[in-house]
Amino acid sequence: MFKKKYIFILFIVVLITISATYSINKLISEKATIVSQSIAQRSFYKKYNNLQHQFELLQKPLYEAKNVALKQSNLENVIQQLEVLREIHTSDSSRVSSWFGVIKESNIIDFDSAELSNDSIISLKKEVLLQYDSLSTQRLCNRVFKDVNNNYLWRHIAIFKTPYGTVFYGYDLDLLAVQNQFRNIDVYAVSYAYVFNLEGVCLVHPDTSYIGKDVFKMTPLQPEDTLNVKSKYSERIVTSEYLQFDVINYTKCLPLFDDTFFVSINFLKSIYEEDVNQIKKYSSFIYIIFTILLLFVFYYFALTVYVHFKEKATLEHDKANLVLENEIYQKESALLQLQQLKNQINPHFLFNSLNSLYTLIGQNNNLSKTFVIKLSKLYRYLIENPKDNIVDVKTELEFVKQYLFLQKTRFNESLHWDIEVNTHCLSEKIPYLSLQTLVENAIKHNITSKEKPLFIVVLMLDKKVVVKNSYQPKKTIQKGNQFGLKYLKDIYNFYKTPNFKFYIKDDFFCCELPYLK
Repeated sequence: MFKKKYIFILFIVVLITISATYSINKLISEKATIVSQSIAQRSFYKKYNNLQHQFELLQKPLYEAKNVALKQSNLENVIQQLEVLREIHTSDSSRVSSWFGVIKESNIIDFDSAELSNDSIISLKKEVLLQYDSLSTQRLCNRVFKDVNNNYLWRHIAIFKTPYGTVFYGYDLDLLAVQNQFRNIDVYAVSYAYVFNLEGVCLVHPDTSYIGKDVFKMTPLQPEDTLNVKSKYSERIVTSEYLQFDVINYTKCLPLFDDTFFVSINFLKSIYEEDVNQIKKYSSFIYIIFTILLLFVFYYFALTVYVHFKEKATLEHDKANLVLENEIYQKESALLQLQQLKNQINPHFLFNSLNSLYTLIGQNNNLSKTFVIKLSKLYRYLIENPKDNIVDVKTELEFVKQYLFLQKTRFNESLHWDIEVNTHCLSEKIPYLSLQTLVENAIKHNITSKEKPLFIVVLMLDKKVVVKNSYQPKKTIQKGNQFGLKYLKDIYNFYKTPNFKFYIKDDFFCCELPYLK
């Protein structure tokens, strides 16, 4: 009787659980579809905003020119300031040419351009005067055209009135160079985008053969697809002209330059379908496995409880052994890293120090003697290992002062440092070579020059030492960037001292060394 009742109860429980699991599985599949669509929409807005920002940067020089012109008191100052501004903007790799000028009584009285040919200047002046004839107060103009080399250029012109005449400023951008700049935008997204104007002329496309062409002839888009996307966006599934796969296409208006542009962003449909199908597959698999396991759960319940208590004692014993082994490993690892760090310091630093000493000999004998004394003290400190690799702050400060003196001799005015001493904390303990490690990292991995001098600051606070350096990383990353920091992290982990951290703040790389107890 009891057995039948038990089987009946088990059957009811299994039936209810299977039904509940089936319902949950269905809800998960539906939710996965919604989430995938939501992710695609968020990705679309993210890419749209990135593109909008980049296009705003392209037109920023026009507004800068306007602000410069309106702030000046006479025409001579305007011309000087616009010359400076044009020189600044020539650093843009996508810029082919730039110009500016002043119009009075329908005549261009001042014009400056270093890149345009005579024929191009004549054509440009006609274009500017044509816009000037219908000007009210200001105008931003743009157009796409082919130059003599069959390159597609994008011309931008700003014309605005001032008390001393009408000023115009403009430049031509190479659309291929613009596309190359845009390649780095959201590079990890599983999508691609192209931008076109109201006439359908393509400005940006990952396939550069589309640039300057009519997107209405070469893509699934048609002119009527842009009619209802000025305030919202359109979403549809089309076959990509670029990938030759079905994509989810989003098209949205991009207002710029007092004109209308459009962004078309495309996501591979198969990727999102694959995600949803994968979730459905896993949900079904879990549903089947869970149902099978449920049939055996009661049988193994008692056995599991018995095994659990038996294993608990064994696990606690093993855990204690693992903790001890981990502490021993951390200490040995820190010691090994310290030795490797010292081995790394010795030849590299000695080579640079001897070079600096060679330069000093014959120039400043007194400084040379001081240099040799400090170098010998520094290497004596490196040879003598302190107990447990822990030293007081005072000792470490003296060492790093000698180290900075030698580096200052090498870099001169390219290196500046300051140490703020708190006499109450000089007896506190910190890891051996911790300050030197951070100072060496600062010099090794940052630009140190007269144009961009390196600033290093050591602050002694009540509970920690903070080492800061101006963050101006070299373009070429050198090996061992994290080696010294890993040594410090392992030391603090071994002594179970929290709050060791490093971060970048206000253009400074900062590292906090809490005092060891």
